Amino acid sequence: MRAFGAESEATGGDAGAGAVALPAEGGIAILRLSPPVDAAVVGAAFRDRVRAAVEGGEGAASRAAALADAVRSSPAAGAGGIAICLTSRTAVGDWVAVSLAQCIVGAFPAWLAACDRIRAASHEALSNAVLRGNLGIPGLRTARGRELDRYLERVSAALRDDVMAAKPVIVLAHVASGELTVSVQDAGSGFSPTEIDLPGADVARPAAGVGQADRPLPHLGGRGLPLMRAFADAVAIECGGRRVSLVFRSTSPDRRDPGAMSDFPERAAPAAPAAATGTRSSGPATALTASAVHDQVRNCRILVVDDEVANRSLIGAFLEADGFGTVSYAVDGDTALAAFERQGADLILLDIGLPGIDGLEVCRRIVAGTDEARRPRILMQTAYTGIEERVRSFEAGASDFVTKPLMGAELMARVRMHLENLLLVRSLQEYRRRLEGELELARWMQSLLFPSPRVIDRVQTACGLSIAARSIASSELGGDFWTVGATDEVGGRQPRASLFVCDFSGHGVSAALNAFRLHTLIESLHGSRAVPAARLATLNEQVRSLLPLGQFATVLHCVIDPSAGRLVYTSAAAPRPILFDSKARTARCLEAKGVPLGSVQVPGYVDVAVPMPPGTGLFLYSDALIETKDATGAYLDEDRLCAIVAEAAALGQAEPILDRVLKAFYTGRSDPLPDDLTAVVALRG
Repeated sequence: MRAFGAESEATGGDAGAGAVALPAEGGIAILRLSPPVDAAVVGAAFRDRVRAAVEGGEGAASRAAALADAVRSSPAAGAGGIAICLTSRTAVGDWVAVSLAQCIVGAFPAWLAACDRIRAASHEALSNAVLRGNLGIPGLRTARGRELDRYLERVSAALRDDVMAAKPVIVLAHVASGELTVSVQDAGSGFSPTEIDLPGADVARPAAGVGQADRPLPHLGGRGLPLMRAFADAVAIECGGRRVSLVFRSTSPDRRDPGAMSDFPERAAPAAPAAATGTRSSGPATALTASAVHDQVRNCRILVVDDEVANRSLIGAFLEADGFGTVSYAVDGDTALAAFERQGADLILLDIGLPGIDGLEVCRRIVAGTDEARRPRILMQTAYTGIEERVRSFEAGASDFVTKPLMGAELMARVRMHLENLLLVRSLQEYRRRLEGELELARWMQSLLFPSPRVIDRVQTACGLSIAARSIASSELGGDFWTVGATDEVGGRQPRASLFVCDFSGHGVSAALNAFRLHTLIESLHGSRAVPAARLATLNEQVRSLLPLGQFATVLHCVIDPSAGRLVYTSAAAPRPILFDSKARTARCLEAKGVPLGSVQVPGYVDVAVPMPPGTGLFLYSDALIETKDATGAYLDEDRLCAIVAEAAALGQAEPILDRVLKAFYTGRSDPLPDDLTAVVALRG
């Protein structure tokens, strides 16, 4: 490594005439820039301390601490500015960012609170200067698989090259007007800032003819400048991308040192703009729209778990820049589990390689110990990119996986995506719970459409019948129902039984609502002496004014007259009823014609009368019984159904007969059926 003064011409002469070179082994030297002083002021003792700090120590932390102590003891510390000269090889070392930050805040103690911001921003600027400047390696479009492997191979090869690895990178720092400016300059080709997305940054366009401003470069992409912007108050690009200046202002709010505590206290979420706020209903929650979820995402609770101070600071800066205000931190697995138990979280950014309980075990415990409603989204993070790490993370219950070094745009996109999905799912779960409660109430109300046991007993006793029925909805609510009533006695005659079996088009809520309407109209007809055809004609006229176009109902209306020993029925496109003889064990389908209720203005319904002596009965059903395929794809046709009813008729009671028929139907079939099913048996004793 040559002395800084020898490099000044190649790097643009930024050191100034009064700079003092302090060469040291390892490629690091610290110089006083302003005001100019001579070498005697700095002294050999200080140079020796710098050399000892660079060469000595058991690890990065001890070397950084020693270097910071050397700077604090230097006459240059209070002189208004410092400079650090690195090579490409030393600039990408693991401990360089820590050294830089501690050197700078050592020279300017008032900036101690901004130490982590300075370190992270300057380290990113150094990375850009080395990789895209000195080494001339474009950034990655993605950080996956073979592309990442080739990228790392190119970086390693360049750093092994003596010329490339020895190129200088100059870090300058000075304070003026309440601002600390840290500038990083490389000796390479630089990069084009106009081709890198940097929303909201103060980017100075390179002057024409300087560096590479006059010729475009391929798209570089990457995270560098947005990341720097997240930490620094202002970022300026000069000399064709060869110099990056980072400005930190004393008026900026202090940031707590993540290394000083295991958990950050939560910051209050930012208040919503007045135009965006509105009165929220105190009633039950409803399903959120996507825009409403987007507005609430930044109020979510986020827990960042990482044992590295730099990583916590970096992630915290990303989150704060993106508007997240309720963020807490943990440094290991134990404190992460305690923090989650204490305050919960909507999303956890969880490092795999934690001391003590590792991230995978933390993930397993959180997933196993929380129900679905409280379970957070967990994004695992690690520097390993192998498929095994991904598989282990997902097996532990992680929601997603991000690799280090973290790319800000990708990380925040994943955070927002998972939080939006979480809020939508929670909202839908709440909406589903409310809907299920309302549907349960609706099912109970629909059950009132069916005759109560007391009504059935009264009809059975008055009319000498045995009655059994089943109604099975294909979804939460059905459009099928049946009802029975008895006419008043006239002239000593036995009352007549009046049965309706109704099936509305479709199923679900709309069909159920139509069923409520029709049931109300039918109940008013049970005591009527009118014949079935006249009753259906009256219903048709009333229903047509209630139903939307394209909706209709099939209805079979039967009147059983025990005194006359006959059955009179009318069909509105309903399946053909089956008349069976329990003594002779026979069954046959009766004729059934007519148009659906509500389909035409003049339906032309016709009554059909057949004998129904004691021991005979009726089997009435909706079309799901003969229009549902079994496991082989076959239907239960009318002939087979008549045979089943005839066989079951020998049981002599309505309930066993119905059970036997439905058991035969369900052989090879299972719920839920594609349509609502209703079946009724009425047997004369």
